[in-house]
Amino acid sequence: MRGLHPAPAPAGVRRRADTLRRTVLRRILALARAGFAHHVAGGAIPVAPLVVHGSVGALAALLVRDSLGPFPFALAILSLSAALVALPLLGDLAPLLRADPSEEWIAAQPVTQREIRLARSLVAIVVVAGLAASSLIPAAIFAPHGWSFVDRATLVVAGLGLALTLAAGLLTALSVLGGRAEGALVLLQTLLFAAIVVGALVGLRSVPELARIARPEDAPAWLAWLPSTWFARALAGSWWPAIVASFAALTLLVAAPAAPAPSALRRGALSFVLAPLHAFAARTWVRREERASFELVARLLPLERDVILRTYPLVGIPLAFLAAGARSGGPEREALLALLLFAPPVWMPILLAHVPASASHAARWLLDGAPIDHAALHAGARKAIAVRFLFPLYAALFVLAAWQAGPGFAVRLVVPAALLAWLLIEPIYDTYVRDLPLSRSPDDLLVEMDWTGPMIALGAVQVVAAVAAWKFLAAWPAAIGVSVVLLAYAWVRERRARASSTRAQGAQGA
Repeated sequence: MRGLHPAPAPAGVRRRADTLRRTVLRRILALARAGFAHHVAGGAIPVAPLVVHGSVGALAALLVRDSLGPFPFALAILSLSAALVALPLLGDLAPLLRADPSEEWIAAQPVTQREIRLARSLVAIVVVAGLAASSLIPAAIFAPHGWSFVDRATLVVAGLGLALTLAAGLLTALSVLGGRAEGALVLLQTLLFAAIVVGALVGLRSVPELARIARPEDAPAWLAWLPSTWFARALAGSWWPAIVASFAALTLLVAAPAAPAPSALRRGALSFVLAPLHAFAARTWVRREERASFELVARLLPLERDVILRTYPLVGIPLAFLAAGARSGGPEREALLALLLFAPPVWMPILLAHVPASASHAARWLLDGAPIDHAALHAGARKAIAVRFLFPLYAALFVLAAWQAGPGFAVRLVVPAALLAWLLIEPIYDTYVRDLPLSRSPDDLLVEMDWTGPMIALGAVQVVAAVAAWKFLAAWPAAIGVSVVLLAYAWVRERRARASSTRAQGAQGA
């Protein structure tokens, strides 16, 4: 009978196996620490985003805890937490799920591919879970008074599972789409950003409708397809959807290979559409000494992945306002459209602050050594921003305004709004840009100033301008007169800049 049972392994074999396991674990943890330092603020804990998420989660819980039952409260909080996690996952944290460009160098070290994959998975799980917990824990603390500790812990655990499910879904999408994922990421980020803004604007008005959903069975059919609903069911006693989704997500994050690294961006359709305007501006508007930076910024800045993922989704703001005011009509709709038309300068600082950003910032010596005054380089960059970003934005807003309020309204307000935005580019640029165009790493941008005060002042100025335009530019003579005055001022400013540049060149030649 003794032959039926395997003999115990010798003590030396067991010690060697334990030593090997500890060595493998140390290698995985070392790789994970390096990956964490690479992806998250140089290894430091990103306190500011976590505090913002925690504040939003606590505020949302305090606002709705007295109006919602367990299931609708969990549904609201989990949906909010999912949006807060998905937004950075589509942007700055998307590289967590992609293949590391330095993986070939890492593989040359005494580590296996399995250890590299486990370390990458560990980093992704820790970062996503930490980001989700930053809003879930405060929301659980301020949950309804009747909730037990188990209920609050259930909310946090369900939210962590939901966050990992979103990460696994994004990993799958990136793997399937491959190099074609960039446009989809920007679109998803834009729509998600718009959804968050709409939620902030009209979310409280939807609380009574949400309160009627006392049980999962009372929810509309479309709501059952949302991942947040699967995990909110845990607060109603139904754990199996959350368990199945979480297990599948963990399996995918641990076992699946990383999504392919993003390929270099290519010029899109918008570049070809704007080519005639670009050529016309280069011949008639851009001075010779501004031509180099104009061409550089106009052609290369739209190809910078970090700039696109951080700035293009801001287009979701007008989409959000349009969705929030979809039921309004007449003067209310025109007032809302006036605010939209004069709003771009408010978020323009974020775009302008990224003008120095470039993945090829090591080539900044081309600008540092160029025999061109830095003022001319900045002037060319501002004109490139106007041609490549400002004009297409206002063209889209013109179409939107004409669709919502008629072509006459669009012409009367879009022209002065666009001229005012161009006149504001220079002071905004001088305030928020601290380096030459395309000369700094996107992860090393530094704006040595307080954003809050100037942006609040800029927002107040734009609101006053929008209200004044809506009230006083309803007649064609007033609209034409204001547009002519703004255009004349822009022409005078350009003439002064040309004269100043000519004097500077003459002094330098002497």
